[in-house]
Amino acid sequence: MAKQKRSAGELSARLRTQLKHLEASAASGEALKDYAGRKGLSVHTLYAAKKDLRKRGAWPATGRGAVKKKPSFSRVQAGASSPMARPGCRLRLPCGAVLEWETTPDPTVLVSVIERVTSAR
Repeated sequence: MAKQKRSAGELSARLRTQLKHLEASAASGEALKDYAGRKGLSVHTLYAAKKDLRKRGAWPATGRGAVKKKPSFSRVQAGASSPMARPGCRLRLPCGAVLEWETTPDPTVLVSVIERVTSAR
């Protein structure tokens, strides 16, 4: 059975308390380690809570510690077309998705589609 995203109101009392500490640390702008030390809390417990809250959808996946990946590009090689093949365009992405057009699309359309697909990851 798949885990469902939980709102802050559906969290345990322990996680709600840790969520309040994480929010206070983020609002203060100080590092979580400094906040935990000042409050006498375990920084490891707060990081574990942050990870758990992200899995539950109660803490954003982006933020100060988020790592943003640059889009990667794959080598494209044109293969020999068979006599039965229709003219057009087929684009196979590294994630396995295949995009097909009956005619060759405008290059700006291709760039736009590729940007949207790679940013959706």
